[in-house]
Amino acid sequence: MVEMEGSALHGSEIVIDHYDTAPHSFNLQLSGTPEATDLFATNLASLQFSLQAHPVLQGFQVNVLPPTLGEKSELYARGREKIGKLGSKDKQSSVQRKKKTSF
Repeated sequence: MVEMEGSALHGSEIVIDHYDTAPHSFNLQLSGTPEATDLFATNLASLQFSLQAHPVLQGFQVNVLPPTLGEKSELYARGREKIGKLGSKDKQSSVQRKKKTSF
């Protein structure tokens, strides 16, 4: 979570998704208030270019997804909860689970 009091970005989230099936590929998702989402959208191309040009990230594919509003509906939360319960019951599943890192 972004902690920048007084900024439009305060409370925004940066989520990096990684799947075991694509070890050198990551999805970057930005979410926040409507004002933060507008800022993210305005600067998305610049962010994508900076990530592709960064020397440390050479050899990795970083997909910057369109920004989303930070508030998730109750239905979304229940769906995520249901997926979590399903995963804990079926540890032998052949479905690859994603790893999520939040900052």
